[in-house]
Amino acid sequence: MDHLVTLVLTVLDYLIIAWDFVTYCILVPFTPLIKIFIDWFFRTQLNIKVGGDVAWDIQAYNWRCYPIGLSRGLVGVAECWMNGWITVSNLELLFTKFLENKGPLKLKYIEPGSSFLLYRVRWNWFNIQTPKRAKLFCKMSYNLGPDFFKTFLDSSLLFSVSYYGRGAANIEDSQHHKMELTAEKLQLKAGMRVLDLGCGFGGLSRYLAKNFDIQVVGVTNSSSMAAYARDICYGLPVEIREIDWREISEEKAFDRIVGIEILFHIGSHNLEAFFKKLFNLLKPNGILVTTCSV
Repeated sequence: MDHLVTLVLTVLDYLIIAWDFVTYCILVPFTPLIKIFIDWFFRTQLNIKVGGDVAWDIQAYNWRCYPIGLSRGLVGVAECWMNGWITVSNLELLFTKFLENKGPLKLKYIEPGSSFLLYRVRWNWFNIQTPKRAKLFCKMSYNLGPDFFKTFLDSSLLFSVSYYGRGAANIEDSQHHKMELTAEKLQLKAGMRVLDLGCGFGGLSRYLAKNFDIQVVGVTNSSSMAAYARDICYGLPVEIREIDWREISEEKAFDRIVGIEILFHIGSHNLEAFFKKLFNLLKPNGILVTTCSV
């Protein structure tokens, strides 16, 4: 059954690509009308002006960004931005405008673009984060080697959203501040045993073990990340395990559990089992700290 679901998901992925391309081709001749409508909608419903001079306004330099954005959603918009076809002075303010919108246009509808229904089927109908597919996903997306991730991450290789709430001016400081904040929320004491779920390259595990006199068990599905994490944590009370979260067998073994942006990898179909698992792993009066980017 697992192989059948994997096949269906693969077919859906190709259908989404084909749908987006066909939709783009259909929309191209109507670009002038689409431009008029989008410019009007953004201005009247979101207070965002295309070609305006406010920080959250969008500058569009290529006509293709209209049919691409409409057909491919946020991925298409991001590619247009990378190509220099659109620019925004302040992305944070722009996304705030979208999130504050009370109308029918929500980011969850914009994100997949024209293939919205296919996305719903892919993500909502099937449990795509079974143990076997979790390993497969890591093989394709995370076993790319540290050299690749070093091109765009901080020195600790934290592959999660940065925290700029403490005045950081760069990604290095923002990720360090995030680790500081995480440690504060965990309320760590010397001698504690901490489980780091989705530990990645081991940056947070190393930081916690090095600065708070605790033992850390880091868990990841990625063989490449696990190997790197073991190297950087050598000599510290850190154990890195290349296993799925469902394979952790200890009960009431951890004083604290942390999982930074792990909920996406757990999946909505597995959340109940996930939190039951964490309840069984956590000692009485223990603390769980987990985050999820939106």
